[in-house]
Amino acid sequence: MFSKCGVTFTAILVGSILCTILIAATLTDANDPYADKTISSWNDVLIKYLAYRDSSYHLIPPSAEFNADTFLSVGTKIQDNADWFWEFNDTVLYLDDSGELSKLSHQLPLSLVVYEDMANNQVVIETIPDNEKEPAKDLASFTAPAWEEQTYTQSRDEYFSAELGKRRVVWQIILQAKPTEKDAATTELATTSLSTLSVPVPMAMMSGGASITNIRITAIERLTNNNVECEISYPIGFTNDLDIFSIDSGTGLLTFWWKLAATTNVSTSTNYISWIDTD
Repeated sequence: MFSKCGVTFTAILVGSILCTILIAATLTDANDPYADKTISSWNDVLIKYLAYRDSSYHLIPPSAEFNADTFLSVGTKIQDNADWFWEFNDTVLYLDDSGELSKLSHQLPLSLVVYEDMANNQVVIETIPDNEKEPAKDLASFTAPAWEEQTYTQSRDEYFSAELGKRRVVWQIILQAKPTEKDAATTELATTSLSTLSVPVPMAMMSGGASITNIRITAIERLTNNNVECEISYPIGFTNDLDIFSIDSGTGLLTFWWKLAATTNVSTSTNYISWIDTD
């Protein structure tokens, strides 16, 4: 089982463009709104994990501990550092109950974690125990993909930052039963109703701070001057400073070079702050 990062989400990463559009080379049923989130095998989970980490690793704050020199010195032991793994959570996938994993239907919802164990050259899929005293259960493992070739446009540091960054991603997922047509119709109706609001839906739903157990961005709104306002929520009782990293929407998205944009105190009278990204 991986050793959880001791500073998960103590830094918030934002940018003018936060989303990477991922085009999957798979055919999906245009009539099934859940097709791209439905899995029928562990191999499906592997494919989605690799795509997810390729689009998400650059959101991990840069660290002087995990660079080319360190890796070339200690090799795969670099992952023994308590801060190596970085968790991305709350992704929901749906189980195809007619597929090879249909035997799991009676165990849903099921919390899973997917990560790369560099020491054993494997991508591992495990359960997340309900009780910390319970051991994780290995469900599947695959030979980890080889490192990509360094391109002529990449510097040594950029190359190692990208390849090591991918292998720090820990993907937590919740496997659920696939919604029925009735469930889908209810969701569509709720979405249609929300679209009639005169203010942006995410900010309207979450303004004032969400009830959470970790630090995260709970709302994003594009302002009229093309700046981006972010609502950053934190658990009640959190008193540490927040470091906010940003990346510009030009060359920054190509080099994934993050910069410290602000350090701010949190207010104990609320559980959120609003920050405007002007880059």
